[in-house]
Amino acid sequence: MNTLKEIQKANQKKTKETNSKDAYYGCGILLLIVLVVWSFSLCSKASEKRESRISYEYKYNEIKDFLSNLQPLSHYDLNQKMEEIDALQKDMQEENVQSKLIDFWLIKNLVNYHATLYEVGTVVRDWETDEEISRNTVEKRIIYTAFKGDSLTYIDKVANNTQKRAKRLYEKHYWPKSECMAIAERKVFIGMNKDQLLISWGRPRDINRTGTAYSTHEQWCYGDFGPYIYLEDGVVTSWQD
Repeated sequence: MNTLKEIQKANQKKTKETNSKDAYYGCGILLLIVLVVWSFSLCSKASEKRESRISYEYKYNEIKDFLSNLQPLSHYDLNQKMEEIDALQKDMQEENVQSKLIDFWLIKNLVNYHATLYEVGTVVRDWETDEEISRNTVEKRIIYTAFKGDSLTYIDKVANNTQKRAKRLYEKHYWPKSECMAIAERKVFIGMNKDQLLISWGRPRDINRTGTAYSTHEQWCYGDFGPYIYLEDGVVTSWQD
């Protein structure tokens, strides 16, 4: 028959074994939770990287399709696309994203292709019509890194003193060229303002004004018996010789 001490000793041993098992199971559960969280984190990061890769591939294909078009591209277009390519490459490097579908060597060569034919020379054009009168250009083989944009020098041909006066008016006031030509030819036209009329015909001998609640009417007299120019709110509406 077991004594009381032996029974207590057996119970203590049993309790100790139970506690050891509980601690073991507790550690196992905790480790399992850590593994699950870690796996979820890895899956989440992998998913984000996959989404980034797909986004970069879409952007790459968008640029490639634009550059694959055989139409001539302006200096602005080439600069813009090269900046987009450099930004795409930098972002992928910083995020450590790789894709077998993205070839930066290929896409930069497409930019070089568009920069290959490069015109250098002078264009002479009529000032009033912008019509090209003559052109002296040559073509050079060049790559994008040496591409400086349109080097064509435009020279406006001024045929006579009237065009010279009109050109000065255009450069000073930015009025339409047709209006500048009319003013340089000392003409009056419907819609011209006071400043234009003063330049074209000079100051009148007399000005008769009539005011209403809504507008101001003026008669500019350039002689005792005309001609007369009629203005409403500072704009020419009609004239009388």
